[in-house]
Amino acid sequence: MQNKKNLKGFTLIELAISMVVIGFIIGGVMLAQDMIEVSRLNGMAAEMQKVQTAYNEYKQKYNQTPGDDKNAFSYFSTDCAAAAEDCNGNGDKDLRDTYDMAGTHREYLMFWRHLYLAKLYNQNLTGSLTAPLVIGTNLPKTNIDGATFVANTWRKVCYYLAHTTDEDLGLGYCESGKGLGVRANMLSVNSIIADGIPSGATLTPTSAQIIDAKIDDGKPNAGNIIASARGECVDSTQEIFNDIEATYNVSTASENCYIAAILEEPV
Repeated sequence: MQNKKNLKGFTLIELAISMVVIGFIIGGVMLAQDMIEVSRLNGMAAEMQKVQTAYNEYKQKYNQTPGDDKNAFSYFSTDCAAAAEDCNGNGDKDLRDTYDMAGTHREYLMFWRHLYLAKLYNQNLTGSLTAPLVIGTNLPKTNIDGATFVANTWRKVCYYLAHTTDEDLGLGYCESGKGLGVRANMLSVNSIIADGIPSGATLTPTSAQIIDAKIDDGKPNAGNIIASARGECVDSTQEIFNDIEATYNVSTASENCYIAAILEEPV
């Protein structure tokens, strides 16, 4: 039988050292997770810049807007679609005018097909040009799960001040031309909501700020990257269009941010 006198527990010093080691391990894991997340966000920022470059190169090469290109069938032929009317846009530089929540999304989905066929984008999205929308089928995948890019046309003031009703979102008020401000072709970061429409938020304010700062100035209402003030993305005291000193509401960890890169303005 073992002599009880030889049984010893941890001393206070040994316990203290153990706690310090455990703290270092936990801290290292958390730091690694933060680094992975920042890397993913930087990757998304880089992908947004690639799309911006592809957009500009397409315009330089064809003198048309991808997705809206009225001559696309003449150079892409049946690789694009079976007939010209299923490949071409209407040539007005606007990606939104054929948008219909109930069905057709032609131009902003054809946007990706035109870029791919022009060898300016690497995802071959050949899915339906009507709802439902599926990431990896008719909208591009990103390195953030559940997030996609949507190329569309907004009045900047309507994007920034948008709320949740159809009118405020721009499906009536902004699209009809009553909205104030410059119209711009924009590349937004969205998730797909239950009815197959790409209008869900997918970024926290901190994540949105990281992407914005990587590409632009880190401000939600200034520069080339803008955010929507709906939800809690922007500080609630600064939900005023043209408030260039507005800041992201980094005090919340909710995924409530919509951000977009301006591809071209005005259109």
